[in-house]
Order: sequence, then structure tokens, then C-alpha cells
Amino acid sequence: MAIEDRIKWNSKFSLGGLKPGVPEPFLVEHHAVFEDGLALDLACGDGRNGLFLAQQGYQVTGVDISDVALQRFAEFASKMNLNVHLMAVDLEEGLHPEALPCFDNLLICCYKPVPSLWSHLIERLPAHGRVMVATFNLKQSLKKGFPAKFCLSEKEYYQLHRDLEIEVYETREDNDRFMDFYILKKTGKS
Repeated sequence: MAIEDRIKWNSKFSLGGLKPGVPEPFLVEHHAVFEDGLALDLACGDGRNGLFLAQQGYQVTGVDISDVALQRFAEFASKMNLNVHLMAVDLEEGLHPEALPCFDNLLICCYKPVPSLWSHLIERLPAHGRVMVATFNLKQSLKKGFPAKFCLSEKEYYQLHRDLEIEVYETREDNDRFMDFYILKKTGKS
């Protein structure tokens, strides 16, 4: 499956424009909740969100399956005089936890990690680190035909992990997208 996924996403990103996309509005509104330090942009694509975070002074590591997307991200960052670290990683095929750096903040936009990935991610996040999720909910599937397996059910991440507490939960319908948004904080209780 990894090869097919890489081909699909490389094809999509090879058609991209000459400028990076607009960062996720929820990220722009709430990025100040992030701790200083490293932000891991998971399934980063060609960098619309990671570039924004780098402009705000965060150290950014972007991770994606698409080498074409990562090349575009690197080119955009270079043109903007931003320093980012990029990794080509298949997040769903036998990821070794040590393949990811430890990070202070985690951004997940338009991606739903497989359940087995979450424990690895939370391990690499320090106490008081933040997780921001902005991804499609089931209305995107019902109204737009987007595959349901990539959509969040209502309040799906309320019980995601014993070490994460919810600081913000919102659901929005805008720009023809049906999205759920979370900000979670690692408590460090365990």
C-alpha cells in the first residue's frame, strides 16, 4: 500500500501551484497555545502549515509520505529564508518510534492517524506539550463522499489517551469543508 499511497500523493503534489497554500485558519487563530520549541507537522504535504509555524519562530519538522510534497516544502522554505527539517516517512507502515524526533508540539491537519500511531506520538511529546488536530468529520463523508475511514466521529478524541486533556474542541462547517478541531495538552500524570 505504501508505494500506491506515495504515487497518489506525489501525483497530487506535482500539480501544485507556484506558492504554498494558505495555512489552516484554526492554526492561525490558535498557534499561540503551542509551547516554544519544535513543532512536528504530521502529514505536512507541501508545507502550508509548517511554513506558517516557522514564520512564527517555531523549529519545524515536517513529515510526509510524498517526496514531491517535501521537495516543494523545501523549495518554499528556501525562498522564504526559513529553516525546516523534512522527513519522508510512511506513517502507516511499521513506523519505528525512534524515526520521529521528540517534539514540543504536534500538528495534524487533514489526516487521521491510525490508532497504533498515537501511542508513539504521545511518547515523544513532553509534559505540557500540545497537540492540535484539524481534520474532516463524518459530515465530510456524508455530504461530500470523502472516505469515512479518514473522518472523525463526533468527539472521537475525547478519550484519546489518559495523558491528554482537551483544552479546545470545535466543529465547523466552512468553505465547503466539515471539520473537527482539537487542542490537547499532555498532562504528564503517568
